[in-house]
Amino acid sequence: MSTMVRLHVLLPEALLAETDRYIGERKRSELIASLLEDWLQRQRQGEAIRALLADPGTPAEDVPEEWKTPEGAAAWVRAQRAGRDHRKMD
Repeated sequence: MSTMVRLHVLLPEALLAETDRYIGERKRSELIASLLEDWLQRQRQGEAIRALLADPGTPAEDVPEEWKTPEGAAAWVRAQRAGRDHRKMD
């Protein structure tokens, strides 16, 4: 497990109240971490797509692992179409 660090975040009161209604106060950090992981993954994928478009000869090792096979690419597309609900906060 990686080292955890404390972060001070300011949010609108109404946004926090609605979030707590769905996940509760004890899962805020878990939700924020999950959302940041999803966002970072989209950023990495965007970078990979831009690199491929800029230079179609980009080596395969620069392509995200799940895009290296037709099955992996199809699974990635299905996951994207399923939306963010694949990571429910219990």
